[in-house]
Amino acid sequence: MRDRPMIRFVFILWLIIGLAWLGSGERFIDWAFGMPEMGPVDDALLAVLVVLDEWRAALGIGDGFGALRALLHAVTGLG
Repeated sequence: MRDRPMIRFVFILWLIIGLAWLGSGERFIDWAFGMPEMGPVDDALLAVLVVLDEWRAALGIGDGFGALRALLHAVTGLG
């Protein structure tokens, strides 16, 4: 069972990526449309991301990163 730490790491990594995506607003989808052209691979990835983004929007979860950025700018006097 030497692979157990690696499996745990990959699981936690994907969990964190999923949570970051939930709080990202539209930033992930904007990033996806800005990625380099990779032929049919990026078309499939974009289709999946658009569906997932619609699901995220249907959940009504706001833009956590945007809110955090606005808070940091207000606290530090940058914005």
